[in-house]
Amino acid sequence: MSTIRRSHLLLRLAGIAACLLAGAAITVGVSWWIAARGKLHQFTGQYVDRQATQADLPGPLRGRWPDISQVVLMPGVQPGYRMVGIESVARGSPGDNEGHRVCTLWSSQFGWPMHAMEYLQLNHFGGNESLSKAISLFDEKFPSGGVLQMPEGFRGLVTSGSILLPGRIMAPGFIVNTLLYGGLLWSIVQVPGVLRRRMWRKAGRCAGCGYEVGTLARCPECGKKHRPRTLAVRPG
Repeated sequence: MSTIRRSHLLLRLAGIAACLLAGAAITVGVSWWIAARGKLHQFTGQYVDRQATQADLPGPLRGRWPDISQVVLMPGVQPGYRMVGIESVARGSPGDNEGHRVCTLWSSQFGWPMHAMEYLQLNHFGGNESLSKAISLFDEKFPSGGVLQMPEGFRGLVTSGSILLPGRIMAPGFIVNTLLYGGLLWSIVQVPGVLRRRMWRKAGRCAGCGYEVGTLARCPECGKKHRPRTLAVRPG
């Protein structure tokens, strides 16, 4: 491989890596923007109850969260945002909120087109052994719940309350969004190169380095193969 071709390959790999990093940054930015925007608009959505499964739990808690009863969804809160509540059937002692749920793990998920980041919050009241176990398990695995606080200077139109930003990555959605945004950036970056190579071909130059090749089948400068041009012969 010639030095020029090797340089082109390294530049292309570096460009792909840069676009993927930018795609990841855009994924985080979009998730945070949706989270911040939620404070400026009233949520509209309906609760949807269904039977809970272990697959609904965050990975570190899967198989270990006690007494799961159901999942509460708010799927239509706003575009790019979803709330998932995993309820516990832990009950208070007689006379202490008996018959009421005492523990709900809420996952607030953000991102577009897929949910890519989340933060977790634990709501609880009353107290018994099962509830204490749930609280201890949550504090052990998620000391902060992945909650980030937006600095006061960036709150914009929000005049009261705080803006919570997601700090936990949801791997499948994060990867898909990063590839999507990175691929779009890579496509945009490639447009000038495609146009430049087309102009070089029309001018009889090598599409790889722009060297004058005329009717040669291989560029003497970078070694790139291409279709040799045929000179038109005018009759008479």
